[in-house]
Amino acid sequence: MLSELLNKNIIQKTEPGMFSLFPVYEDRNAWESIDHKLKTHIINEAEGLIRHTWPRICDEDYEDYHKTGSRKKYDEKFKNLYDSLTKIVLAECIEGKGRFIRDIAAGITTRLNETAWINPAHLKHYGEDIIPVPDGKYLDLRCCSTAKQLAVIYYLLGKKLAEYEPLLLDRMEKEIKIRVLDRYIDTDQWWTNLSEGFVINNWNTHCNKCLIITAMIIEKDKDHLISIMQKAMKSLDVFLSSYTDDGACNEGPGYWKGASLAYIEIIHKLSELYSIKPDHIINTKIKNMGSYIYKVFIHKDRFLSYADGTGKNPMFDAKLYLAGKMLNDQSMMDMAIDVFRNNRKANIYYDHFIYILSDYIEYIFSYNQLCKESAKPMGTSHYLASSVLTDSHIFTARIKQESHEGFFIGLKGGNNDESHNHNDVGCPYIYLDGEPVVIDPAAGTYTSKTFSNKRYEIWTMQSIWHSLPKINGIMQNAGARYQSESFQWNEDENYAWASLEIAKAYPKESGIKSYIRKIRLNRKENKAYINDSLILGNPSESIVFHITSFSKPMLVRPGEILLKNEHTSVRLLYNHSLVLFDCTEMDLAYDTKLSNSWGNSIYRADFKVKNVSDKFDLEFCFIQSYL
Repeated sequence: MLSELLNKNIIQKTEPGMFSLFPVYEDRNAWESIDHKLKTHIINEAEGLIRHTWPRICDEDYEDYHKTGSRKKYDEKFKNLYDSLTKIVLAECIEGKGRFIRDIAAGITTRLNETAWINPAHLKHYGEDIIPVPDGKYLDLRCCSTAKQLAVIYYLLGKKLAEYEPLLLDRMEKEIKIRVLDRYIDTDQWWTNLSEGFVINNWNTHCNKCLIITAMIIEKDKDHLISIMQKAMKSLDVFLSSYTDDGACNEGPGYWKGASLAYIEIIHKLSELYSIKPDHIINTKIKNMGSYIYKVFIHKDRFLSYADGTGKNPMFDAKLYLAGKMLNDQSMMDMAIDVFRNNRKANIYYDHFIYILSDYIEYIFSYNQLCKESAKPMGTSHYLASSVLTDSHIFTARIKQESHEGFFIGLKGGNNDESHNHNDVGCPYIYLDGEPVVIDPAAGTYTSKTFSNKRYEIWTMQSIWHSLPKINGIMQNAGARYQSESFQWNEDENYAWASLEIAKAYPKESGIKSYIRKIRLNRKENKAYINDSLILGNPSESIVFHITSFSKPMLVRPGEILLKNEHTSVRLLYNHSLVLFDCTEMDLAYDTKLSNSWGNSIYRADFKVKNVSDKFDLEFCFIQSYL
């Protein structure tokens, strides 16, 4: 699509140095127009980095990952380098006094002196290297991110840096060319998906986005620049083709920002750079890729947390607003302003996983507009009464449109071979007044085990921690054939429900002939239900149903459990003549990624069937408690 639509423009209009989306350092009027409080915040953050001691990523960091399987040591150094460089570059651009130039040059030199820019966890994509070699064909997320950051610094501060250290710009050009741009042209990187057999995910959009910006700033050879742009467009076409028409991101809301939103951002940048109206590029699928994020939205930073996401998923404000504006999607813009308003209340400015220089600049120059929009009456159109992603078998519903009050329900189907997959076909979600009740724990901190053949030994990946039963001692399996079928749903002003046939999500050894998982919402009475109907072809030794909960299930009496949150309480009712209740606690204190989302523990209510038969029905009813 992009390669066809843009090929003529790329050939005719592409010129070295054509990047012009941000004001350069010398445009003092632009930088001085920034909100005073925001300028003060950025300069104050950077002042602590004057005479900064820049850490160096070295061989020992790669060895440490190989020995321990932990990325922590590397990640901490990378974040220190990357975030610090972004902060002092912006402070210098805003202040314009030259105070930070020495430290900027030192930070750049530190990055240029590294043997490689690759994340140690990604070396496996390029052979058997434990320690990167200077001529390795590495081109991963970190390589592309580093190149883009350095290229944007080159664009912003080129003249100022040349005055301070004349040879630095030449070295930046050379290293970026050798490590990234030439490598992109000369090698077949797996994430371009121009060869078959590789997973299509956020690597495609993230890396291509970085390459496009980097090339437009650094590449001086017009033919090379055109080749990079054409290759990127073909690669992005493969990415788009992998999406279903409903626009759902099978990597989940946690990776939506690096996948779907990054694709939309690329369209935005290309339309500006090549003077093309976005309407000439945007189609229904792309609009759905944008609207997906509020279709799986619950409240504040809570979304359906499937795949390798997090229980709390802080959303962009400026980037989301710009995307919504381009797509003419008011609900996206309402969500963005809601995020911005909540951040301002918490005295949070730009606060992302890593401080991406180009993203921070977009935030800075959108800030005044966001302030203006946030002063208007609050828009809540992103709180949908219900949403259905028909191709992906995802359903959500809440008690009432444009409100977080009352119960929220969700149901996720699909298959167990999705990108960043968890075995979670049929996973339910229940929240009350925006607080979690029945949860998907999402993913813990990545280790060498996460993307290995031992992935499903990790408890967060297993179906029994996604409120799905163990039948004959058997959980769901990983693989594309383990999937949901017969996705049905309906709603009116009083009720909403969805159901899935999930028998095929389990291996044949489980003996399941049919398994209907249904989730229901009674809007009149503010109640939520999970209903399971099982038909077994083989006698089963045991069936244990599971409900994964945010709070500790406390048995009030047989058939009634209390789930007590900070502001709400829920009574969970079940037929105690059919099942025996037990409780499993999972300690999360060992993993900051999980504990930051859920606290130090989550829980699983276990319901063992007393008398197993070939047909079995069980209902769980959730009622708000005012005790």
